[in-house]
Amino acid sequence: MSTRRHVLLLALIAVLSSGCNFDSVPASTSSEPRDPTSTLDSRSGPGACVAQEAEGLVLKFLTSYNEGRGEGAPLSELYFAPPDRFQWFSEPPHRQGDLSGDLSSLDSYFAERFDSGDQLTLIDFRFNGYREIDDTGHFEMSLLRGEATRIHGKGAIDCGSSKIMAWATGSDV
Repeated sequence: MSTRRHVLLLALIAVLSSGCNFDSVPASTSSEPRDPTSTLDSRSGPGACVAQEAEGLVLKFLTSYNEGRGEGAPLSELYFAPPDRFQWFSEPPHRQGDLSGDLSSLDSYFAERFDSGDQLTLIDFRFNGYREIDDTGHFEMSLLRGEATRIHGKGAIDCGSSKIMAWATGSDV
């Protein structure tokens, strides 16, 4: 190794070791590689932004969806974030585009899907983490539509209200 490269290598080591506190970096609890560009924290957040609570919220919503009714209130009020936090409910080809962001039309959409005999069953759920910057929890899921159609989806929970703020299913999610 040339003297110049040796000096540069020593300088780089000195800069890195003086500026990095490796004790402050949390250890990953996952066996999967962590995406360094992600802002999700592998630890859980408040309210429904804990893995078990998030899955429970999704299961409760799906039960009400399949029954075609909520417990004393519209499904949009029971399970979905307030209008200032709601983003979308997208299920191509049934509900997409601008309509997916319209919270006021959600209950009529659920009624149409129930009347058509639509049933959704959760077969896999993964909580991806909490994002403190916007107080959201993120998840992925696999659902069975009817008895034979497997669909994939993802969503986000508004941790402040402990309700779903974004839901998207389909082949492109």
